[in-house]
Order: sequence, then C-alpha cells, then structure tokens
Amino acid sequence: MMRFATFISALAGGLLLIAETPEAAEMTPAIDLTAAHQEAPIRILTSRVIYDEDAGAATLSLENNSTVSLLVALSVSPFQSVGTAAKETEDFMASPGIRLIRPDDTYAFRIVRLRDDLPKDVESLYIINLRILPAEAAASAPVDELSRLKLSFLGSIKLFWRPKTLANAFSVEEAKTLLDAECCDRGLEIRNPSPYWCTVSSVRLLSDEASDGIECIRTAILPMIAPNSTLTLPVRSCPKKVSITLIAENGQTTLPRILTPSQRSSRATPQAKETHKEKTPGDLSTIFENQGEP
Repeated sequence: MMRFATFISALAGGLLLIAETPEAAEMTPAIDLTAAHQEAPIRILTSRVIYDEDAGAATLSLENNSTVSLLVALSVSPFQSVGTAAKETEDFMASPGIRLIRPDDTYAFRIVRLRDDLPKDVESLYIINLRILPAEAAASAPVDELSRLKLSFLGSIKLFWRPKTLANAFSVEEAKTLLDAECCDRGLEIRNPSPYWCTVSSVRLLSDEASDGIECIRTAILPMIAPNSTLTLPVRSCPKKVSITLIAENGQTTLPRILTPSQRSSRATPQAKETHKEKTPGDLSTIFENQGEP
C-alpha cells in the first residue's frame, strides 16, 4: 500500500496531464500542459470522442507512458455543466469497463450506445471519466484491503453523440458561422442557434477589428454553449466588435469570427444603476465578473 501511495503522490498534478492539445483545457482545470507532459501516466490519443449514429461504436485510445502496468477504468456520465461531476449513466457504456495496460502499450476502448431514444435533431454531450490504479498495488494488497483500494481520478474527455442528420466533419466551423452577439441588461449574450455544442476558446472585446481587445475568458475551464442556447458574459458597456474562437473537431483553435453586437433596448433598475456607479471608470478588473461558466 505504501508503494501505491508514493506513486500517486509523485504524480500529484501530473495525473491530470493527459493530453497535448488545447482541448486539454476543456478536460482538466488549471493545468500547465507545456511542462513535463511526458511524465503523464496515461496519454489520451484524441482531443474528443465523436460518436456518429451510423457507427456501431466509438473508440478511445489510451497509451501507458509510465514504467508500471496500470489498471485503467472508464465510465460515462451525462454533461451537466462545466466543472460539475455527474453520476454514471446507462445511456452509454465503455467496453471493457476496466483494462490492464502495460508500459508503452496502447489500448482502444469501445464506447457503446445503450439508449435508443437520444435526440435526433441536436448533438448530445456526455463525459468519459478515466481512473487508474497501479497494477502492483492491487496485486500486493492484502485480500481484506482490496475493497478499500480506490482508483485515482485521472481526468475526463468529452463524448459527443451526433445523430446521422448532423453527420458533418466541419460541424464546429458551421456553428461558428451562425454565432450571433447582442448586448442586453445582463451583459453580452453570445447565441448559438446551431444544433452543435460549442466550446468557447476566446472572447475578446474590440474597439475596432485591428485592436487586440480585452479577453473575457479568464479561467482554465472553457465555457460551452449548448445547441440553441446562449452564453452571457457580464460587461460594463457594449463593445463595438467581438472576436470569438472555438475549439475545433481536432482540438485546435479555430480562426476568429468577428461579430458586431446588436443592442437590445433595456430598462435599468435602480439597483443596477447603483452597481455601475461603484465601478471605477478605466479599471478593467471591474468589467468582468464570474466569467468562464455558461
């Protein structure tokens, strides 16, 4: 048991370094992927899993980068909100649910759909959760302690269920062209009228298209916009232009889309006016509050 504890302690933080693409910011919060990524015990060989309805199953390939054999367990849970854990679902299952992966070996897990009545007109989003346990820890543990051994949480990756009516390799690019922005009482609303989920990589407020602008997304966990839904970002005043980038199918950042927000007529409440009075003009730290969560 001591060896197991030492192994997990040595990988503190490193347990989350499981990908080498920008998509990793979606999967794990507050992680520096540029440092010592080769020390990660398990490497995920894709940035996300796309499950097309016409396919019999989807696959998720994992590579053991460590020097010990690892027991890797997969489970699927529904997506609730960014940074929120959910219980395992019966809509999908991983096959096998747990697998021994030896050093330098790669194994492809199958993700199988069990539910037949998923929506046919929009994408559905789930989370694949990964947990690991050094095989030697399980083998050396006394029988009466086996039930106490817990798989250490490794990370997660998004699973997009895509009905055949939406099968399109460029769905994110299509969704990006449909994005719209509007200023209202609550702040800046970014609307996603498409049937696809959008992972927002960057939102910058511009005084003009040539400026670098002010970044709204200041958290490591990237916000998401559900199909036919809206992301609201608090802003002090309506920007002239907005630059938006998304995470593409391959895990890379898309080219920016520049929007000119429309303005919705509003009636500010006395409380809202008082709140604005308390903010100091020119202090950029007061422009955004609680950003990063849809």
